[in-house]
Amino acid sequence: MVSVTSTDRPLAGAWSSFVGAARTHVGVATAQWLAGLGNLAFAVVVARVLEPAAFADLSVFLAGYVLLHVPSAGIGAGTALDPAGLGARRRRLLGVGLAAAVALIAVAPVMSSVLDVPFGIAVCLAAAAPGAALLGLERGHLYARSDRMRLAAGLLGEPAGRLALGVVAAAAIGPVGAAAVVTGAGYASLAISHM
Repeated sequence: MVSVTSTDRPLAGAWSSFVGAARTHVGVATAQWLAGLGNLAFAVVVARVLEPAAFADLSVFLAGYVLLHVPSAGIGAGTALDPAGLGARRRRLLGVGLAAAVALIAVAPVMSSVLDVPFGIAVCLAAAAPGAALLGLERGHLYARSDRMRLAAGLLGEPAGRLALGVVAAAAIGPVGAAAVVTGAGYASLAISHM
């Protein structure tokens, strides 16, 4: 015979809470993992489509794109923990993103020359700046609202767009076309996240 003591119930409740929390986080973590896999697949396929020098140009853009999005993760985490004041944050981040875009456009000729990449690569990077921080903000807001399905859709939509359209653009237009699609896919993800 098994006796149930009063200490068993809190443990059962803790385990139930743990399992419930794990379920919600596993879905988003899986979407993030699949998005990373999709981004890797895009890079590998485009490396095969483009000539080495053209892929090097796209790689410069992708490195800059990642750098633009690094602060986005922190913004997303902060918004998930404290979603209050979303409208004010959105306006502030849009202003910062637009200022970054203007600064990047101003230095685009120099960046293009120094990095030996097409001018369009620098322009695509500048175009991505306003959306970078906003994307983190919106993803954090979705996380705070427990809207895991839309969060996953935004995470997965970005690499799906890159794979579906970016490879074609790379083959047809070259690295600037692929960079434009990467930027566009980021904004498509932002649109999904902001709906």
